[in-house]
Amino acid sequence: MKKTFKAILIAVMIAAALAVTSFASNFDHCADALNEMGLFRGTQNGYELDRAPTRAEAATMLVRLLGAENEALALSYTAPYTDVADWAKPYVQYLHDKGLTKGTSATVFGYSDKCTAQQYATFLLRALGYTDGENGDFVYTDALAFAEKCGVVDFVNCAGDVFLRDNVAAMSYTALSVSPKSREADLLTKLKSSGAVSDDKGYIAFFENYRKYMEVSKVLNETAKLSTDIKMSMTSAVAGKENMKMDYTLSLAADIDAENPDESKMMYEGTIKAVTEVEGEKVNLDMPVSYYFADGYLYVDVSGQKQKAQLSYSDALETMDINMQTAANPICLIKGIEVKKTADGYETYNVTCAPGGVNAVSGLIETETATDFAELNISAKLRSGKLVSMSGDMEMKVAQDEGTTDVSVKYEMTNIKTGADVKITAPKNLSEYK
Repeated sequence: MKKTFKAILIAVMIAAALAVTSFASNFDHCADALNEMGLFRGTQNGYELDRAPTRAEAATMLVRLLGAENEALALSYTAPYTDVADWAKPYVQYLHDKGLTKGTSATVFGYSDKCTAQQYATFLLRALGYTDGENGDFVYTDALAFAEKCGVVDFVNCAGDVFLRDNVAAMSYTALSVSPKSREADLLTKLKSSGAVSDDKGYIAFFENYRKYMEVSKVLNETAKLSTDIKMSMTSAVAGKENMKMDYTLSLAADIDAENPDESKMMYEGTIKAVTEVEGEKVNLDMPVSYYFADGYLYVDVSGQKQKAQLSYSDALETMDINMQTAANPICLIKGIEVKKTADGYETYNVTCAPGGVNAVSGLIETETATDFAELNISAKLRSGKLVSMSGDMEMKVAQDEGTTDVSVKYEMTNIKTGADVKITAPKNLSEYK
């Protein structure tokens, strides 16, 4: 039953967040975007996103993000470092002249040494106009934390202990969407205004739509009181043969007291219908469920079997298998956003997540097997600036002992309410819960 209830909440959480995962992300689309802007060119072997970046490669990217590549290419090499390849000398020379980088010794730059996440975060912050040092905006030891505060580093583009060129692409792309210290709308706007890059593909408009979408997402990410009705269907198939289909009809409401969590109230109730196979036998499930948490007690009603337990808020969440912690969708996971307005006053954001990068969603699903998310699309509908509904569909492949399982999930959240409009009604006859 635990995995069943976890699946119910996918519909809620997928609309609000893409959770971190141990699976490798794929940021080819970020590298492609940077390449189209002339900021990321790869090597003779392609992007090589699956290896660690070198200090020379990081230096090159910093010069490009500073909008100074043409200036750098015009320089003669006089820096004291003797280990720098010819192609990298203009970039190292520029940064040396500006005091933006140092060698590993007086005569060695560390050209082929691996660049760490902390080093690269420092480079990106410098590209955004921030200074480091005792009298600067940040100190090197806190570079990652400051970069996260500025929106450059997030829980996807710089996750884990391994730092690859894949992360370089994702972090650089993210930095372009962030407002620099000089307060332009984003770094890309600043670079285009200076003539350093072109924007033939319309990434500035895309970044603007992304910021608008993030404002929309705040309704689900930041509100303490939320209620919604959910319909979701999920199917799975092995070798093209469907082996499970589940349909959910669910109403969920939460009133979270951040300062005193044990005084929070939560409820969800609905019906689970499923057809599946167990040891070759077809099994039909039609089960009403109800959870209610208030005053330190969790009340559970599954198919008329009623029980209660005195629990803390955190223990109730664990029992209900709900993760109330949500996070914004990082831009490195989003491939496209289309905004449409209709004559009847509705505004719709259609969001397409990038294949591969969608792997970050797997944190929402308890699985010990490798998961490949092939597709995720989200649609958010607003009226008068308020979120009215959200819907989405997700396709993924799960590697299991018996072969690859294809899983499809479709959901719709309607009747979304926040704040004072949220009503949480206790089940009747709580005395019947033992």
